[in-house]
Amino acid sequence: DLGDQQGISYSLNGLGIIAEMQGDDELMAVYQHEALRLKREIGDMAAMTSSLQALSKFALKRGQLELASTYLQEGLEIVMRLGKKRVTSQFLMTVAHFELHRARPDVALRLAMASSAGLRQCNVQLDETHLQAVEAIRQSWPYSEAERVQCELEGERMSLEEVVAYVFDDPNALELDVAMRDDPQASLH
Repeated sequence: DLGDQQGISYSLNGLGIIAEMQGDDELMAVYQHEALRLKREIGDMAAMTSSLQALSKFALKRGQLELASTYLQEGLEIVMRLGKKRVTSQFLMTVAHFELHRARPDVALRLAMASSAGLRQCNVQLDETHLQAVEAIRQSWPYSEAERVQCELEGERMSLEEVVAYVFDDPNALELDVAMRDDPQASLH
């Protein structure tokens, strides 16, 4: 039954979160892989993003940048297709951390600022974890203070299409739905 599969996938996702909180990243990955498999099977795209995020973070911790990139690309495609600014904005922070690992602090900072701006536009109070993540990215900034401020301003003004261009170095790297491109509400500014 579809409901049972969905319930099982959500339960596995929750068990993965608990395992991560307890410091067992290996077990978290097992749960998240199975949750992702079930979510794919039933076509629950919105729920897939949480597993993709968790698995990308796991791959980053293990130094598997290519695998992390694969998870993040799929997740970003999904959140953009869904067109939900809050989910997209939250997902961007994970992508920002990935870009920091790729030694692209300018892209990481722009994405972090785009994430923050998008969440504020959704009337989401930025929590301490988010603010600490932004600050960690700021602290890694290797250029001048003026360049950092300029980069932050650019990030706050980024549209979804610009996010794609920054993340993948090619604005056509992801197939955006025409409706998303034409929807003025899809912009993060």
